Amino acid sequence: MSMNDIEVNFTQFLDGYLQAFIAEHAQLAFDGVPVGSTGGEASLPLLKVYTPLLTDGGSTLASVVGSSRRLVLLGGPGSGKSVGLRHLTLSLATSLRAGRTTLRLPLLCSLPEVARVLPHDPAHDFDHLLSFIFRPFADAGLLKEALYALLVQRKLLLCLDSLDAVSPVAQPADVGLPSPRQRLVEAIKRLPQVYRKASVVVSCRTHAYTQGPQLPPEEGWRVRHLRPFDDAQVRQALKRWYVAMTGSADQGEVLDHWLHHPDGQQVRRLTSSPRLLATLLVRTYNPHGAPGLRSTLPQELTDALGTMYGEQAFVEPDLVRYVAQRIEMPALPLADRLRLAERLGRTGDPRLPVQLEAWRSTLAQRDGEGYWCAMPAGTYQIGGWGAGEAPADVNLASFWLARYPLTVAQYAPFVAEGYGDEAEQWWTPEGWRWKCEQGSYEPAGWAEMRYAGANQPVTNLNWYEATAFCNWLNAQPGLQLPLGYRVRLPTEAEWESAAAYDQTGVRRRYPWGAVPITSEHALFALERDGRAAPVGCFPAGAAPCGALDLLGNVWEWTCSDARAYPAQSGTPLADVPYTQGFLPERATVAQRGGSWHDHGALLHCGTRYRLLPDFNYRFGTRGFRLCLGPA
Repeated sequence: MSMNDIEVNFTQFLDGYLQAFIAEHAQLAFDGVPVGSTGGEASLPLLKVYTPLLTDGGSTLASVVGSSRRLVLLGGPGSGKSVGLRHLTLSLATSLRAGRTTLRLPLLCSLPEVARVLPHDPAHDFDHLLSFIFRPFADAGLLKEALYALLVQRKLLLCLDSLDAVSPVAQPADVGLPSPRQRLVEAIKRLPQVYRKASVVVSCRTHAYTQGPQLPPEEGWRVRHLRPFDDAQVRQALKRWYVAMTGSADQGEVLDHWLHHPDGQQVRRLTSSPRLLATLLVRTYNPHGAPGLRSTLPQELTDALGTMYGEQAFVEPDLVRYVAQRIEMPALPLADRLRLAERLGRTGDPRLPVQLEAWRSTLAQRDGEGYWCAMPAGTYQIGGWGAGEAPADVNLASFWLARYPLTVAQYAPFVAEGYGDEAEQWWTPEGWRWKCEQGSYEPAGWAEMRYAGANQPVTNLNWYEATAFCNWLNAQPGLQLPLGYRVRLPTEAEWESAAAYDQTGVRRRYPWGAVPITSEHALFALERDGRAAPVGCFPAGAAPCGALDLLGNVWEWTCSDARAYPAQSGTPLADVPYTQGFLPERATVAQRGGSWHDHGALLHCGTRYRLLPDFNYRFGTRGFRLCLGPA
């Protein structure tokens, strides 16, 4: 076949290619995502619903691509990279078919598909890449060599999508070879050198690109980042989507209003992600009226996070904060809260101060909305929960109680510093004596998997270990504490007043009120296969001050002498004698709240126990919570 024949065949084929390309990419579909209550799968015209994406500097994606020969397009998950390239190529194909023949010919190629069947010899990677890019033409029967020669002469736009989805690790069968991602980067470098009239755009997630092989800027590769949607783009997207779905923008205005209402603010910041905004629009679509915003939306968006982003949802800061909020929303089923909390623990739970700077920040705020729950000074009735037990009025200065029991991740920095031979400064004299005699260099069962979840309460600690952590934290530089205050364990009176008293001074049997305990309020009665739950997963059990997990999950050490309860329950202990051997009269330190092991009928705001200060039996039921109170 001569080159003239190829030209003729190519011209005849081009219109068919454009027609097929438009048909394939015209609809924006959401696989497995139903449209509202209709049950049908979401599919909407891309050209109608697309909202122009902006890059750093404020230029649109289309204008940046139009002025670039070699472009790397970066963005986070859900930032619109793939849809943006689809829209760009679809617009060009539509315009070409309408007669604007001077425009570039668009070709869209999925790099993960290319990487799936890489040749064994990297020397053939470039030809392999070309075969995927130009596959629609080759499938029409055009000879490869003549076709490639012909396309060299044309103005092309080669859009190579999803470099991040190509493995950065060589397979075991390819030991000694570069990773698939590195091999494709090397092949991509050659494209603008061979196809000099072509423009090449490569999309990739930001983190994957900055941590992996890159295209050399000295060879003309420009990097541009997609910006999150701003308010104007969100409003534009709401209008376009609802006009496409309903013929009217009314529901879009309702949804926009809700996103700026307190009920919707937890979702609002996620709408800066075009993908999540689209999911929100599709999920809440109601063909019979206003969007269904308050039914199962939290569950659906949380599912969407996991489906769309996988583990990446637990790395991106905005998504992590949203997931953390979901854990403490009763609308999400308990099993999902626990599942999300465990995954969040593996990547970093933003609710918890772990690094010193975070401790400084939380201790400086103390507004009652964050990590520290404020309790006002006053006289509180303590004790008298059982028949024949007399209560006592206890005067308490103002104090702050930690919202959660201390976690494994929070205790870990102290394990690294506080169990060594030079750590005596942080231990009480009796505690240091215990540590030296026992030869302890980490908590009991520290590495045992069922107790080691980063946002699980730290357990298997005795009173000396819990107190040493408090002393260590107080010694850290730069903490802003009220004069005369320090971080310590709470007294029994502080713990009980925070658990039982509401803002009007009324004492309650349970932190949440008078309703008997259920599995939504706390973890108890041998649940969860013998281990504590990640902190904060039982929002229905919150105390009026905001503290969570006061009942169940883990027993919490106090700094009170249990024998002085209730009259002297507001007096902190400085130290407790250590004497080897178990004697009932030595069980002097009070613990509060019960654990996952205890029967629910035993748990209420008066639940207490007393133990030896050196008790650290490896059973995973005993932890502690911090208090910022008078020294």
